[in-house]
Amino acid sequence: MRSLLLALFLCCACLFGSAQSYTWWEETVHWDGVTPWERYVVFTPGFLGPNALPVPRVTNGSIDSVNSFGLSTHFYFSNDDHTQDIALYANYCLVKGKISFDAFWVPVEHFTMSHELKTERHVFTLHYYDHYANGDVHLNTNIQLFNNKAKKIQSALRVGYRFPTSEIGASRFTDAPG
Repeated sequence: MRSLLLALFLCCACLFGSAQSYTWWEETVHWDGVTPWERYVVFTPGFLGPNALPVPRVTNGSIDSVNSFGLSTHFYFSNDDHTQDIALYANYCLVKGKISFDAFWVPVEHFTMSHELKTERHVFTLHYYDHYANGDVHLNTNIQLFNNKAKKIQSALRVGYRFPTSEIGASRFTDAPG
């Protein structure tokens, strides 16, 4: 009797449950039936979430000489996109005042988007109801090139890489190396 009730419940859930159909997405992007869905995502800043293409912090040309770890939260509110996230920052000084490494990562982002914005951004059907995403990991190497404290002239070189750890289906991040 229990298995019959469970089977009946599952059938009803499948028949009457709400789900986004592929038809909506196919009509939105004018899918040709062959091209993978990833090719229809628009990779420009206005069509991704606020953390998709972060700008590295601007420094004064000197290298940090302390190891540090930071945690922050951000809140973004626009008409059709509300986003809250947690960001992690870290700095490791290899040679004091000469070489350091820093990292940045958004491990969790909570968002809500309107149907119109999902249509404009070409959100893939399987990710239509997503409300959580995680970002790419950014790792930078900082090297002090020139430091003349008497003349107050400093110069540093930053070489960075973005490790693809996110997913692009919800049009929040790029999931691309950089």
